[in-house]
Amino acid sequence: MLVNFSCSDKKYERKNLFTPVEVYKVKSKYIRDFIFTTGEIKGINNAKVYSFYNGILKRIFVNQGSYVNKGTPLFLIDRSLTGVYSLGLVVNSPISGIVSNIYLETGNQIIANQSVLATVVNNRNKIYETMVTDTDADNIKPGQDVNIIIVATGMKLKGKIISLSPSLNKNKGTIKVKVVMNSPKAEIFIGMLAKAKIFTGKRRKAFLVPCQSVIFSQSGHYLYKVNKGKAVIQRVQIGRILNDKIEILKGVNSSDLIITKGQYFVQPNFKVSVYRVNNIKTMLSKIKKGVKSENYRKIN
Repeated sequence: MLVNFSCSDKKYERKNLFTPVEVYKVKSKYIRDFIFTTGEIKGINNAKVYSFYNGILKRIFVNQGSYVNKGTPLFLIDRSLTGVYSLGLVVNSPISGIVSNIYLETGNQIIANQSVLATVVNNRNKIYETMVTDTDADNIKPGQDVNIIIVATGMKLKGKIISLSPSLNKNKGTIKVKVVMNSPKAEIFIGMLAKAKIFTGKRRKAFLVPCQSVIFSQSGHYLYKVNKGKAVIQRVQIGRILNDKIEILKGVNSSDLIITKGQYFVQPNFKVSVYRVNNIKTMLSKIKKGVKSENYRKIN
């Protein structure tokens, strides 16, 4: 891979000097394979609220999101239109918890044991629920570790998978996964969005290098090593990207020096010199602007 420099049609050539670079010493680290998912905090104990009688929804006593105790009045049902004289039927909450959804409005008709008025969830017992592809599901089983981040607050939690749905969503090709949190806190509420990292394998050693050191091209992936003071181009096979690092499956060894800054200003067998970051920025700035430096001389 070659890089040519020009500025205002002025040509430069190497003068047996050195190109400043910054390097990273390769070392092996333990990593684990994982998949990322997005899901929702849900309650374990949910109760749907029904009326045992037909009628019209006359009044709603609570708001969505309200906390209620078991037996708290939720709705008033008017049965007079059914021919039954009544002052009204009160529908109470079957459990203590949060009214997560109210499905009807006042004036709606109620059909006994069919019309769902609301859902009440117990906020004390919560799980993380997400969907994974059928391919990823092959690598997931109960007991595996999960790291969870609540999107709204950034709160981090740990958990373990407790179940995978036995049925596949054929339209989406996904399977439901439930995760119990090790220490669910009170400030986590039902319905909160969360992201999770599900670990699918055992810890293993891997070579990680800064992402910026890898050169991506149509012909493959490359990076530059420093060997005996010269830049040596090396084709590599990449694996997972982990934050600002990328896994190198093939092409590097422990203790290799990888060029992380300045690699776009060298060619194979260029002589290089390792500088600190602030010096590299200054030198590269000069090269970009075409300013004559100790490493280049102008050809007339």
